[in-house]
This record gives sequence, structure tokens and C-alpha cells, in this order.
Amino acid sequence: MIQPVEVVRDENGFFFHPELPNWDEGTTPEEFEQWRQANNVSLLTVSMENSYDDDFVEAWFNGEVNDCTPWQPFVDVANAFILTINDTEDGPCAVFAVPNV
Repeated sequence: MIQPVEVVRDENGFFFHPELPNWDEGTTPEEFEQWRQANNVSLLTVSMENSYDDDFVEAWFNGEVNDCTPWQPFVDVANAFILTINDTEDGPCAVFAVPNV
């Protein structure tokens, strides 16, 4: 089962848990769901756009900044840990794993 690791972000503030599979656009929802169930976790996603300073978010979308490190995503859920901080079409987001009890 996947476990928390120290989050070391790259020069743009992104992070990928080293135990995550190398998914790509060809990954099926079934493959993803199999992984989630095998690791006995639920997933929560937090977007920078909905959880951080509006001025910074505006600067991000205007291309004025390309380092999202100032954004420190979190969820108020016991035992949750970060799987990814990555950029999407909708801006940076963080995906948290929450171990199922």
C-alpha cells in the first residue's frame, strides 16, 4: 500500500509521489480504480484556484508566475497525504490520498 513520503517539490512547485504508477492518457478508469482499491485509499483534490490568494492565482493564469511553491495545499482530513501537486488545464491542483479505515 502506498504510504506518505516527504514532499519535495520541483523548481515549479510540483510533486509526484515516487510510488505512483506512470499513468498517461491511455490509462483507463478501470486501471486507475484497481490501483485505488489495491492501495485502499480515497482521493481528494484541491485546486489552487479555489484555495489560495486571488492575486497569486490571477498572476498564475496571466503567466506572470510559473512557480506555485507559495501555495501550500492541505485538507483537514486525518491521515491524508499528498500524492501529486501538478498543473492541469484548470491550473495547479493537489491530489491527496486518504487511507480507508
